[in-house]
Amino acid sequence: MVERSIAWLTRGNRRVRHRGISRNNVWLQLRIAGLNLGRLLNLGLTEAERYPTIRSTCAGQATTPIVAAISSIVPVDYAEIVASIASKSAGPGTRANVDEFTETTAEALQVVGGAKQGKAIIIINPVEPPMIMRNTIYCAIPAEAAEPGPTRERIRAAIAEAVERTREYVPGYELRVEPQFDSSRDDWNGAGRVGVWVQVKGAADYLPEYAGNLDIITAAATRTADLLAEKMDESELVTASTENTGSQS
Repeated sequence: MVERSIAWLTRGNRRVRHRGISRNNVWLQLRIAGLNLGRLLNLGLTEAERYPTIRSTCAGQATTPIVAAISSIVPVDYAEIVASIASKSAGPGTRANVDEFTETTAEALQVVGGAKQGKAIIIINPVEPPMIMRNTIYCAIPAEAAEPGPTRERIRAAIAEAVERTREYVPGYELRVEPQFDSSRDDWNGAGRVGVWVQVKGAADYLPEYAGNLDIITAAATRTADLLAEKMDESELVTASTENTGSQS
């Protein structure tokens, strides 16, 4: 994943490239399986702005927007995702940090997605030809929300909106099938369930189409950099306006 780092966001503690003639003093940390969410919030990004761009891993970027969409309508007591990627698109960083990958993704489902409990599983599939990245998302929801009615339709609409919002910067992101709802069961502690299946195709401009897990990282990082740049520009305008006002008084 680090191999696909972009010009603005880089691994470790490196400065963001300055814009124009004015250098900034912003520091970012983009680790191989974790983006420092707290640091970005300190830089001024709001909750709305960081959704759905700032995520922890490729799986987190692909699945957390869906969990967040569902939790915006009903409480999500438990969210579980299974990310399946092609073996050829899993670099040494991913393979050496599987534990961090699953832990960081599960944390994103909770911290950003809004689930009370999160779990993440990764499957590195050696199938030939290489498979497109696919993600399965299950969320435990209130029993009544899984039954036909207005709440269920609101969940469908929220999921569709999250998909379209993500497609704005990841064109290869799409639902494989419509969300599926299951009625409550005793072994689910009386909860109902919604299942969502998404896939991520790479742009195939540099890496192969099956490497959507790598493209979504670059796309999300680029989008985050754009948001940060907008914040920097706004801050400079406010500062300049304040200085001009002070000089005229």
